[in-house]
Amino acid sequence: PVKKALSTGKHCVAGGVHKLYYEEHGTATGAPALFLHGGPGAGCFQRHAGFFDPDHYRVLLFDQRGCGRSLPKGCLDGNETPQLIADIEELRVLLGIEAWQVVLGGSWGTTLALAYAQEELRTQRAWCMCMVHVHARARAHTCRAISTEWSGSAAGTWRILYPAASLCQAKICSSTSAVGWPVP
Repeated sequence: PVKKALSTGKHCVAGGVHKLYYEEHGTATGAPALFLHGGPGAGCFQRHAGFFDPDHYRVLLFDQRGCGRSLPKGCLDGNETPQLIADIEELRVLLGIEAWQVVLGGSWGTTLALAYAQEELRTQRAWCMCMVHVHARARAHTCRAISTEWSGSAAGTWRILYPAASLCQAKICSSTSAVGWPVP
């Protein structure tokens, strides 16, 4: 079970319209870890901290612009990927974190994590992507095929969109399965 947060807060980001809700879990002196939630309009929940070992990690959960407990709720003004990346950096600096030891993204959070890696590679050591999905107007089996192409194939779409992250993954994962997943 996930324990009560070490700290919670709201941070008014550059531009002054959005106020981001955040909370920290785990060990205050632990390896910094970031969780990026899916969407649309979702947010983080205390259970998301449970993806990490609380004795090893200092986990940051935050609700992206317009999501969860961030204010103003549902606001789309200035709510685009470059601003979200800037928000992550503002929170990292605010909390005195030199670099994330791991960034975990789920659903939309995977896309944001990859975009963040492309822009701020120096501030991250490792990524974990789960529930990768690219929406398409198609049947479920076609969506599965698209998701596999996005994340797993040798010429996967994310590798084309984010070549720096792809190169970094190639260095980290020198041995992969048939669909490109790291072999434990």
